Amino acid sequence: MPGRRRPAPGTLTPDMDIPPPDPHKLLEHWMEFERGEAAPGRVLANLKTAGLRPILEQLAQAATEAGVPAPEA
Repeated sequence: MPGRRRPAPGTLTPDMDIPPPDPHKLLEHWMEFERGEAAPGRVLANLKTAGLRPILEQLAQAATEAGVPAPEA
């Protein structure tokens, strides 16, 4: 369609449904990496699609609420 721009790779549009994180899939992908069955780039892509970010955000929020200071960048 003329005038319609595609979103940048890795960005979400408001009409996209995001599935809930799948901890079992995340562990499965990580174990593939540890066994040497998957390349690091593939593992990162798999972790991203399986919902690693929301889980990390939840853990960071819980740590903040528990009084654990965030590391300085």
